[in-house]
Amino acid sequence: MTMKIPKRTETIKRHITEYENFLKAEKRKFGCYDDSRGIRYLIGPYYMLAGDIDGALRHYKWFTRVFPDDYGEPGQYLCWTLALYKSGDLKKAYIKFLHTLFMNPYVIARVIRIDYQLPYEPNSNIPTKEWADYIPLEIYNLWDEEAAAWLKESFNLEKTQDLLQKYNKIGKRLETEPVGPERSRLVREHSAIERIEIT
Repeated sequence: MTMKIPKRTETIKRHITEYENFLKAEKRKFGCYDDSRGIRYLIGPYYMLAGDIDGALRHYKWFTRVFPDDYGEPGQYLCWTLALYKSGDLKKAYIKFLHTLFMNPYVIARVIRIDYQLPYEPNSNIPTKEWADYIPLEIYNLWDEEAAAWLKESFNLEKTQDLLQKYNKIGKRLETEPVGPERSRLVREHSAIERIEIT
């Protein structure tokens, strides 16, 4: 089962306003954001579904400032990548593509129409095909032919494949590595690749 997306653009825009107002009210009431429903992950994708790239970018800038340590959600990051690509900032779009790829490679595979199999058992459900299947088709359909071609080209770059191979190799080792200093080192290295910044 996938998340339901409103069909009318006006309804999507109304939801954006409701979600933003909810978070503002939560901040006023509690002095912080609890957001156990994960509303913050929906706002960027909804801006993209409404055709408002500038709105999406403003939201993602806010998200980065307010939730600097938030791991995020694959559908959110897929839309974030697209917003940056559509804005013409290909350098930042590539970095966000990498973040999305390591978060859930199946969402990338679905856009560029390739088969993919994660070569290790993840320790959460976020990198799984099931999570990618939960993301609404409307979000995948935001990727037009030109954007999808760029995404495929980015995926096939040698530096991307080198990073992905390294990331997966560490993930495979973590399946059997016992608790201890070496496992801790591998976890740190794995996390560093997830948040890589390429200059």
